[in-house]
Amino acid sequence: MTVIIEQRETINDILDLFTEYLERTFKLINEKKIEQLISDLIEKIKEKKRIIFIAFHNSNPIGFLAGNIEREIVETTGFYIRDGFDLENCGYKLISTFTNKIFEMGFKHFRQTITLPANFESSLENSLKNDGFRVYPRVQMMRDLHKKQSLPIVLPENYSFEPFSMERIDEIFQLMKEANPKEHSDTYIYPEMLEPEKSKEIFSKISNDFTDLDININPQIIFENRLIGLSFIISPSSEIAFIAEISVSPYHQRKGLGKALTNKVIAECTKKGYKKIGLAVTLENTTAYKLYKKLDFKTTTNYLTIVKSNQ
Repeated sequence: MTVIIEQRETINDILDLFTEYLERTFKLINEKKIEQLISDLIEKIKEKKRIIFIAFHNSNPIGFLAGNIEREIVETTGFYIRDGFDLENCGYKLISTFTNKIFEMGFKHFRQTITLPANFESSLENSLKNDGFRVYPRVQMMRDLHKKQSLPIVLPENYSFEPFSMERIDEIFQLMKEANPKEHSDTYIYPEMLEPEKSKEIFSKISNDFTDLDININPQIIFENRLIGLSFIISPSSEIAFIAEISVSPYHQRKGLGKALTNKVIAECTKKGYKKIGLAVTLENTTAYKLYKKLDFKTTTNYLTIVKSNQ
């Protein structure tokens, strides 16, 4: 029999699929934790905050795709295919059926990230591209921080650094838009970047209304009292800093400002006692990727980001 995809309003009869997913994907062994996570998912499905599709083969559940439908952009929250069932375009059928449904519901954008290696058919990427999806290989990179290291932090004449300031908050998100034009790969992945107010809302949420930001590890570049370079650094732990965004005005590029700004961030994070600094970059963004490699960032995770717009 072929793979059948069904949208489900309940998953109570196939809990073993989700238990296996949590155990294998996240290495969870605490039964109470697993039960709580599954219970939370069931509740969110009931509340219409999650949408979920199950793949069946011979009436047996072999995979699923779940997504968050609380926001304008639907982002997947779980994707899993059981061993031995990466067949008959199971991954593609799940993603395609899911996306068609959310577009019918009126949503305009779909986004999914798959950490590699993952269990799906080898033809998945080509099948998605043939169906109008964009598939972007991306990497997470990390760099060790050592207080003895000395980094060149050189700005051209009339350029200067200043710490993050709420007084420039509107400039920051306007610059983020200018530095990421519509045709840029990152803008296809994150269309929110085209609207400064939406970007501001997202970054506000991940930084507790900007109060969690350490102004010293978030340097900006100023030219003639105008913001032309920005950094947005968050701290997921006391030992790790993460570069959520670094951008330089398109009118001031090819002057070494991106390198200087990144080195300044690294230096300030080192002073603060962080042990590592990380970031994520799209491989298609070759300029940024090559720069980070030169600055000793090492790839720690490979993944695919899959997007499709209904516009």
